Amino acid sequence: MTTRATSGTPSAVTSRTSREQVLHLLAEAAELEHNILCSYLYAAFSLKQREDEGVTTKELEAISRWRADIMGLCVEEMVHLAQVCNLMVAMGSRPHFNRPNFPVAPGYHPAGVAIALAPFSLESLEHFIFLERPEEIPVADPACFQEEGAAERPEPFFRPLMPRAPDYETIGGFYDALRCEIELAAAEFGERRLFSGPVGLQLTAKELRCEDLVVVRSVEDARRAILSIVEQGEGSGGRRDDSHFGRFESIRGELLALRAARPEFEPARDAARDPVMHAPVVDGRVWIENRQAAHVVDAANGAYSTMLRCLAQLYETPAPRAEQRRSLLGAALSCMKAVTALGSALTELPARDEEGAPRAGMSFAMLRAIEGPLPERALSMLAERLSDIAARVATLGAPGSVEATGSALADAAEALRRSA
Repeated sequence: MTTRATSGTPSAVTSRTSREQVLHLLAEAAELEHNILCSYLYAAFSLKQREDEGVTTKELEAISRWRADIMGLCVEEMVHLAQVCNLMVAMGSRPHFNRPNFPVAPGYHPAGVAIALAPFSLESLEHFIFLERPEEIPVADPACFQEEGAAERPEPFFRPLMPRAPDYETIGGFYDALRCEIELAAAEFGERRLFSGPVGLQLTAKELRCEDLVVVRSVEDARRAILSIVEQGEGSGGRRDDSHFGRFESIRGELLALRAARPEFEPARDAARDPVMHAPVVDGRVWIENRQAAHVVDAANGAYSTMLRCLAQLYETPAPRAEQRRSLLGAALSCMKAVTALGSALTELPARDEEGAPRAGMSFAMLRAIEGPLPERALSMLAERLSDIAARVATLGAPGSVEATGSALADAAEALRRSA
């Protein structure tokens, strides 16, 4: 796990650090986890769910396993994002839920980290394997995911005031650099000063029902948190069947075996790559023009953005307000379930009203800012927003289990009102 230029160790020029620098790296970590989470979700949404979609019983059983496994990986990526947010809060900052819209522009991340919304395929699967690869295992990225215009991040020749992320070839390498910066900051400022954020605002393992989530109070806690993210993702130091890297490799093996038995086997619907709700200004995006699909994309993005607002507000709500924290987390989970139902339904709808058009897909459009309302108005305003989305979902007539998610959103809105 090394960075391209620094081997995980700050250079002589930047052998000191600042809180701003560490928070900058944590913001990049949050965006990496968030972007990768969305791309995995999009691939899972595109998988076929019925035999009448041109697959056999045996093939559908495999597809169902893959969907369940990828959705499980997405839950773990969500925990990784929460862990990064815990680290940010521990250092006295708010969590970071903003990110660029898809597709992420070349050069936003280092050259080796291209992220897009693409349906499940052998190429997208191999891209996920590339993203999750350990540094010591050579893996090539499929050509359709290699970006032109991305550049390396050069090392500065002086210690700048403005923070900057290092260049890195693997996500594990980035986290190694982050760990080194945290250790350097703790040595420079002292642990007590560095980890001065309110512990009661962090998410806990009990709240998230995930034993891997670490409440951060010290350098050792930070090391454990980062190690957990890296080991769960790439396996850290070799192949681990239960790592994300290992599980994607296993899915690829099954896919290749089923293709060998029946070469025409296609496990996914023909979902659009990088769909958008407005006329695309660059090539390579698909504009969602079908009226029903446009309404469903709009509702899915509404649920997604409200989920992020609920999570941001959760980190603003202290531990003694336990009922409010439960209501906010419950609302966020209801939004996640709505996103899953709506995102899957979209891949059964056409993107355009013309023969041969690709299926639609969720765009994961971002608000300009995720920062929530003022504390005294937060729960009532979030409840208002959830009620609006629930009412709209009830009118969509979309395929799948969409109606049930509308009722769950309405229930979550009522729970927020009661705890306000």
